[in-house]
Amino acid sequence: MLVTYPALFYYDDSDGVEAHYFVYFPDFPELSGTQGKDLNDAINMASDWLGITLADYIKNNVELPQASNIEQLSLLDNNPFKNDENFDMSFNSEKSFISTITVDTNKL
Repeated sequence: MLVTYPALFYYDDSDGVEAHYFVYFPDFPELSGTQGKDLNDAINMASDWLGITLADYIKNNVELPQASNIEQLSLLDNNPFKNDENFDMSFNSEKSFISTITVDTNKL
């Protein structure tokens, strides 16, 4: 079965870290997400992260969350660190975006 979730891709190259994309899945708010050094790496890492997360949910008989409507998501409103006083996440709005990641749960 193909399972698709929206992912928020935040681009930030201001801190000198090699990984410029931080990827967050708003439907799994209790989990952190992943990152990638470039767009291809970030997409691959996001797919791996989602696959591992879904496999864990399925193995432990945890109900999968309902996928958010991508049209109702916002990079600003769904920023996972917006309420964290100890972390200021700046990002390049021209290179940041929202997309979907699909995983085949039959191959987990």
